[in-house]
Amino acid sequence: MSRLRSLGLLTTGRADYFLVRPLARACEQAGLKVVVYVCGGHFGGLRGDTAGLVLSDFGADARIVANNLEGDRRDALAKSAGLLTVSLAQALGHEPPEAMLVLGDRFETLAASYTAVQMGLALVHVHGGEVSAGALDDSLRHAITKLAHIHLTAAEPFAERVRQLGEEDWRVHVIGAPGLDAFVGRPPADRAELEAAIDAPLGPSTALCTIHSETVGDFDGGAAVAQVAQALAGSGLDIVVTAPNQDEGHQAILQGIERWAAADPKVRFRPWLGDRYPDVLRHVGVVIGNSSSGLIETAAVPVPTVNLGRRQEGRLRPGNVIDAPFEAAAIRGAIEHARSEAFRADLERFENPYGDGRACARAADILSRAVIDDRLMRKRFVDRP
Repeated sequence: MSRLRSLGLLTTGRADYFLVRPLARACEQAGLKVVVYVCGGHFGGLRGDTAGLVLSDFGADARIVANNLEGDRRDALAKSAGLLTVSLAQALGHEPPEAMLVLGDRFETLAASYTAVQMGLALVHVHGGEVSAGALDDSLRHAITKLAHIHLTAAEPFAERVRQLGEEDWRVHVIGAPGLDAFVGRPPADRAELEAAIDAPLGPSTALCTIHSETVGDFDGGAAVAQVAQALAGSGLDIVVTAPNQDEGHQAILQGIERWAAADPKVRFRPWLGDRYPDVLRHVGVVIGNSSSGLIETAAVPVPTVNLGRRQEGRLRPGNVIDAPFEAAAIRGAIEHARSEAFRADLERFENPYGDGRACARAADILSRAVIDDRLMRKRFVDRP
């Protein structure tokens, strides 16, 4: 039996790095030795080599575990998960931490979780118990829950779902969503400097758009982008579009964005915004798309958000979110409602269900007091009536 002293954290790309980084820093401040394992979407592609950013941030405490294959077909993604299993096993075999922290629900996350547990590490899972019925990630998330030894959830309803999956009460903690921490105590960015940095206009007449694949059921990414483009045509809005995650079918979305940007001079394609993302959220009039960030981080501003399609079906909806299908007329109506004075007047009257922006400190406190012993590592399924 010993107190946890060393912790590995997995980052799969831009979608999670700006959540993983503050978690890692908080754990370091709490006295834990931290190593960050870098894989997936960090390597090349439209966003550039963001692995270099992680190496710059963590230096010798970062480990490269490459697993990328070309293409976005299901077989390519399955092979990529297998490559990650091999590469991470090799990395962990040299100098393993005592525990591995994983965040969310991606296929890389499940592969890394299995590898860590197979090699005898304690597994810490952040953002378990949530539901996103329009993505394969939904099933992956629950599978990771059953592998994990410690659960750090974003809200009490999610903690209750983890318990429903048979997890013991003492393993389950509510910390809030780590993505909100970036908004606490962050001074407002100068709008002109931010516009220059991303080379795009910002303000109440700017829409920020992100479209990901729906990986359960039939989904045509190109058609989805076309419906959004049709809805925004003639709206007068400046539109900043970011790249999709590297899920099945993301290439069709990228091709749709390229056609949209070529046809509409008010569209700026910016593959990723990096750590400027919280600042950009504060300087746009509406967020459109189907990213989980549209349901979590946007509520911290708050900024009106139009959530599209079924990818996020089942997640908690803060009061700043309006749902619409991928149909131009419905999207146009939802955007008009989101930008109305009446809707914006209500934004100050809701409580963000994802927490208060102090998740990382709570996580670090829990992990710094964790004990690696037989009780932690021998999981017991709790049958509940």
